[in-house]
Amino acid sequence: MAGLIMVLALAGCSGLWAGQGGEVETMPAAMCPVVTQASAWTNRMPSTDDSGPVMRVLIRFDMPSSLRLYRDETTRAPHLALELRASDQPALPAIGYREPAREPARETISISCQGKLLVRIESIRDVY
Repeated sequence: MAGLIMVLALAGCSGLWAGQGGEVETMPAAMCPVVTQASAWTNRMPSTDDSGPVMRVLIRFDMPSSLRLYRDETTRAPHLALELRASDQPALPAIGYREPAREPARETISISCQGKLLVRIESIRDVY
């Protein structure tokens, strides 16, 4: 867990999270990466800015990729659908997504690329 926290701390310094700059581009299907690890959790630790709990998703690739995760606007609770898209961000071995935690909590998360399901996360843990 300590390693994961370190990755997230470093990731925050490099514009890793969706919603922070970068232009959306179309991506050839051949560029869809191999996902080697995917995890999700809800950070319920108290914060100094009263922002409330935040749900985070982290995925790792077999090689660095210039991609970002975008929320599919047709998503309906308790499921979250995310789409990988090309961006002008530097190539990274892992990327993340975050959003305010919702009630009821998310139960599943799917990550797709060019309409192809790459991974489905069915365990979203709470971190206190």
